[in-house]
Amino acid sequence: MQYPRSLAVTWQTTLDRLGAGEIALLRLLAWLAPDPVPMFVLEGEAAEEVWREAIVLFRQESPEHGETAAELRAALVTLANYSLLRWDTQAQTVAVHRVVQEILRTRLPEEWRRYWLILCLCLVDGASPPDPDVRTWPRWNPLRPHVAFVVAEADAAGIGEPTAGLMNKLGVLLNIKALHAEAEPLMRRVVDITEKSMGEGHPNFAAALNNLVQLLHATNRLEEAEPLMRRALEIDERSYGPEHPNVAIRLNSLAQLLQATNRLEAAEPLMRRALQIDERSDGPEHPDVARDLNNLARLLKATNRLQEAEPLSRRMVGIFLDFTRRTGHPHPRLEAAWANYAAILKDLGRSEVEIAAELGALSGEYGIQLRK
Repeated sequence: MQYPRSLAVTWQTTLDRLGAGEIALLRLLAWLAPDPVPMFVLEGEAAEEVWREAIVLFRQESPEHGETAAELRAALVTLANYSLLRWDTQAQTVAVHRVVQEILRTRLPEEWRRYWLILCLCLVDGASPPDPDVRTWPRWNPLRPHVAFVVAEADAAGIGEPTAGLMNKLGVLLNIKALHAEAEPLMRRVVDITEKSMGEGHPNFAAALNNLVQLLHATNRLEEAEPLMRRALEIDERSYGPEHPNVAIRLNSLAQLLQATNRLEAAEPLMRRALQIDERSDGPEHPDVARDLNNLARLLKATNRLQEAEPLSRRMVGIFLDFTRRTGHPHPRLEAAWANYAAILKDLGRSEVEIAAELGALSGEYGIQLRK
C-alpha cells in the first residue's frame, strides 16, 4: 500500500503509548484479513495462551516496553479507546483498519515475522472447528477470510505447519460448499507441503491425496483421481495394516470412483471389505457402518439386486434411528437415509401406503414417532 509517511509516524506515536499486551494483540490481528474478526477467535483459554506467548515474543524484541493489560479483553478495551480497532458489541466482532494492519506488518523486523505468523496461525487454528460440515458453517463463515489470509502469508513465508493443516480444513470447507475453483489450489498445495515435509509414505500425505480425490471426483475428473486414490490406499495399508478404519475410508472412496466409471463388479468387493473393517473396528451400530451400508445398497440397487439392497438400507436407517433415540437429536443423515430406503421400497413395488406403514413400523421399533 502507498500511504503517506506522516500517517505511519502518527500511528507509531500512538503505538509507543501502548503496553506490551496491547501491541502484541494488535500484531496478531495485523496478520488477519481486514474483515471483522469474530470475538470467539479471541475468547477461551487457547486464545489467552497464544496472546501470552505473543507478549513474551514482543518483550524479546522490546524489553523496555511498558506494562501489559491483565486480561486480553482489557487489552481490547484499550485498543478500542485509542481507535486502533473497532469493537462491535452487537455483532460480537472486532476490526482493525487495513492501513493499521499494513503499517504493523511492514514495520515488523524481518527476523520476527515468522514467529508472529506462527502465533497467528495457532490463534486461528484454535478457533476453527475440526469438521467443516454444515453444522459448523455458522462458525466457519466469519472465520473463512481470516484463515485464507493468514495461510497465504504463512505459505509465502515457508511455514509448513500448522499452515498445511489449516489450509486443508479450509480446502475441505470450500469443496463441501462446491467452491471447487477456490478449493483446488489449496488442496494441491497441501499435497505438495505434506509430501515434502513428511514424505510420500506418510499417512498425512495419503489423507491429503484423499481430499484432493474428492474434489476431482466432484468435478468429474475421474481418470486423474483414480491413481491418486490407489496411491492413498496403498500408503494406509502399509502404514496401518489392512484392517484399519482409515483403510476402509480409502476403500470406499476408490469403490465410488469405480462405480462412477461403471465398473460395478470391481467396486463391490471393495465396499464389502470396507463394511467388514468398520463392523469389526467400530461395532455394528456405528454411523460409519451405516455409511458403508448405504454405499453398498446403492451399488446393489444399480445392479437391480433390490432384494439384497433392502435389508442393508433398512439396517442403515435403524442405526441412525438408534443414534437419534440415544442422543435425543436426529442424526444429520437420517432424512437422506429415509429417502433412500423409501426409494428402494418403491422400486420393489410397494405402494405409498405400504411404504408409510413400513417406515412407521421401523421408527416405532426405536420409540420414535415418524414425522408426517
